[in-house]
Amino acid sequence: MRKIIVFTDIHILPEGGRIIGLDPAARFAQGLSHAVAAHPDAARIVITGDLTHHGAPEEYRRLRDLLKGCPLPVSLMSGTHDRVATLLQGFPDTPVTDAGFVQDIIDLGDTRLILLDTLDEQAPDIHSGLLCAHRLDWTERALAGANGRRVVVFTHHPPIPSGFDGMDAIGLTNRGDLIARLAAHDN
Repeated sequence: MRKIIVFTDIHILPEGGRIIGLDPAARFAQGLSHAVAAHPDAARIVITGDLTHHGAPEEYRRLRDLLKGCPLPVSLMSGTHDRVATLLQGFPDTPVTDAGFVQDIIDLGDTRLILLDTLDEQAPDIHSGLLCAHRLDWTERALAGANGRRVVVFTHHPPIPSGFDGMDAIGLTNRGDLIARLAAHDN
């Protein structure tokens, strides 16, 4: 399997924005620089959501600027704090399904990466995730097409209990549906 660099919950804010006194963009820039320098042989970078803190256009513009010149391919996923329409305006080449979900399949030799969009912009608790019937059917096809490759599935919302009560409370609400599909495939 090829090396994959994973970032999550980078929460980019407009210039000058801070979370608990820290600038998320500066921290991401530092992490990205280190990852690229230490792992130039990586096949890809995957950022698993919460790309921005408010889903605002200026936040996606700032992220785009931070990624400019990155020598590795980057895959972006949506998270609770993202807004798909604005994400796609800022990154129009982002792969989406025919129903508009930010999902992708990336084959790297003997490994298939499946990136799932677990964002539920209508969640009553505003933070939990969901894989609707369309996304689950898409996942089924992605798994079936793996043709013996090892499969690595990426989600923003935890698909299994993490052991952290706060995180589990806002995880994937229908995790059993995804786990059943994964268990049915021997990849």
